[in-house]
Amino acid sequence: DSLDRCFEMLEHCYALDSASLTVMYDLSSFYAFLDKDSIAHNMLERIVKADPSNLYYNKALVNYYLKVGNIGAAIEVYENLLDKINSKSEIYMALFSLYSDAGEHAKAIDVLDKLERIEGASEDIVINKVRHYMAINDSASAVDAVIGMIKENPYDLRYKTLLGSTYSVLGD
Repeated sequence: DSLDRCFEMLEHCYALDSASLTVMYDLSSFYAFLDKDSIAHNMLERIVKADPSNLYYNKALVNYYLKVGNIGAAIEVYENLLDKINSKSEIYMALFSLYSDAGEHAKAIDVLDKLERIEGASEDIVINKVRHYMAINDSASAVDAVIGMIKENPYDLRYKTLLGSTYSVLGD
């Protein structure tokens, strides 16, 4: 089988150079696939420690943590990565998703605020902020977020409709 042969070749490469980050990265995928999670985890941690600003290595470690159900560790990897890379939008979106999944509404809103400073206000950001403000019973901030978008886009009826929907959900 070609998959077995590929795995054997990667193991041979690893035997020749156990410090090769590329080989460990590829080999860790095989180990994760084979449910040898501790080996995959050790390799991923080693490669991220050796090259902490590599987005692909960090994403692989995050995916490992998500596979084993450790959202907190996945969040920590992305938070550490923010200090090391210039393109932060993708990381902020990933963090937002993880915080949302974990029910960390205040942190999700904080990430959206940071993303908004980078990319500017958008409908998606405002809708997600409103959703999280509502989850923590902060109706005033939910309404303020929509009103801010109306002020920036006074002729866009979507935001006025969103404000009406927000008031409706609030029973007003």
